[in-house]
Amino acid sequence: MNPKNAKAPGGSPQTHRRPNQVQRADNYNTRPLEVIIPRLEKVKRTGEGKFIARCPAHGDKSPSLSIKELPDVSLLIHCFSGCETRTVLSAIGLQLRDLYPTPAPGFETQAQRPPAPRFTAHELLDLIHFEGLVILLAGKDLSRNTPLSPADLERLGMAVKTLESALSEVSRGYR
Repeated sequence: MNPKNAKAPGGSPQTHRRPNQVQRADNYNTRPLEVIIPRLEKVKRTGEGKFIARCPAHGDKSPSLSIKELPDVSLLIHCFSGCETRTVLSAIGLQLRDLYPTPAPGFETQAQRPPAPRFTAHELLDLIHFEGLVILLAGKDLSRNTPLSPADLERLGMAVKTLESALSEVSRGYR
């Protein structure tokens, strides 16, 4: 396949430009393959989502750089001459993060997910039960006109705060 006639991942004819002619794609609709392939020379498709090209990090005369697009559209690249991935990407004005797709608006990434629950559902129910008993006992004393000691009032306040935390924990959801 002649690289000048190769089709880009989007289907348009592939043009090979130097790094300063290609803008860095940080938009949400660009696959990493669409950013990297135009920056490489002597690109040849070797299979579905697989390419070889000249490595931009060293004086390559024949293609030694392998590029593979994974199902999640992130990329694996490997120079068979031994160049480090960072060096290869740096030579074409990119960084490691450019091997991964930018999430679409509204798409929740790992970093944006709420932290894992601090308690199992069973532990949370035990906690709610115990703190409920503390409140119940304080209520019984108050209904008998028995005043609560400062320590009892402090423990009652702690029970309320613990239940508020439990509510917050439940609102984060369990899987």
